[in-house]
Amino acid sequence: MTAKEKKFKKAPKDRDLAAIFDFLRVSGLTVPFLSVLGAYYGYTRYGLSGAFLGILLAGGCGILVSFAISYLLGSVGGVSGILFGKKRAVWTTREQVQGLMSQTRFNRDNKNFEAAFGYINQVLEKDPHYPDALFLKAQILWHGFEDAESAKPFLEKIMSIAEANSTTRSRASTLHSELSDMDSTPRKGKQIQGLQIGLTEPHPTITERLSNFFFEDLKGKIEETPVARWAIGIVIVFAFLSLLLIAVMNLQIDRLENTGKRALQSIKTVQDGIVANADSIQQTETDLKHILSQTTVMNDSL
Repeated sequence: MTAKEKKFKKAPKDRDLAAIFDFLRVSGLTVPFLSVLGAYYGYTRYGLSGAFLGILLAGGCGILVSFAISYLLGSVGGVSGILFGKKRAVWTTREQVQGLMSQTRFNRDNKNFEAAFGYINQVLEKDPHYPDALFLKAQILWHGFEDAESAKPFLEKIMSIAEANSTTRSRASTLHSELSDMDSTPRKGKQIQGLQIGLTEPHPTITERLSNFFFEDLKGKIEETPVARWAIGIVIVFAFLSLLLIAVMNLQIDRLENTGKRALQSIKTVQDGIVANADSIQQTETDLKHILSQTTVMNDSL
C-alpha cells in the first residue's frame, strides 16, 4: 500500500464520542417533548395504560426525529454517523469558495486579470461580505483594469465590515489612500461587466436562507454551547413539560370527576322517576282492585 493510499483514522473512542454527544444534544430536547405529548394523547384516549404506551411510541419517534435533525445540522452525519462512525462534511459558504479564491489568485499572479475577475465575481455572488475577496477584486480592478475609482468602493466596504481583521483593514486603508490621489479610467475605455457584484446585496432564495440557518448559524450555535448549559436547559425544559403534563392531567381528572358527578345525578334522577312511576302504578293497581270489588258486589246483589 502506497503512502497515498494510506488513510489516517481517528481513534474510535474520539470519533464516536463526539458524534454521540452531538446526537444527545438534539435528542435531549426532542425525546422529552414528544414523550410528554405521547403521554398526554395516550392518557386522554386510553387512560393510564395508554399514557405508558404513548411514552414508548413517542420516545422511539423522538429518537428517529433526532437522527433526522442531527443529519441536517451535520453534527452526526445521519444514521451512519452513529453506526459506522462516518460523518458527512458540511461546508460553510466561505469554505466552499476557497477553490474559486485559489483560481483567482493563480490567474491574478499570471496577469490573466479577466479570468481572475470572473472567478472573484463568483466568490462575491456567494459571499458578498468576504473581506479577502473584496480586497482581491479591488486589486484586480486597479492592477488589471487600471480603474482606481471602481476599486475604492470595495476598499471602503472592507473598512466598514466588522469581521475584517486588522491586517486586511490596514491593507485596504493603505491602498485606498494611494488610489484617492489618482484619476484613472478603465483601460482602453472597455466596459467592465459585473462591476457591482460584491457591493449590492443579493436576494437569497428561501432554500438558501434555510440552508444558511441550518448549516451555518444554527450549527455554529449548537457547537459553541457548553454541555453543562445544554444539560441545565434540558432539565428545565423537561421539568416544565412535566409540570404542564401534570396540570393537564389534573384538568382531565377534574373534568372526568365533574362528568361522573353529572352522571350520578342523572342516574339519581332516573331512579327517582322510576320510584315515582312505581308508586303511581301501585296506586293505579289499588284503584282497579277497588273498582273490581265494587263491581262484584253489585253483580251479587242483582
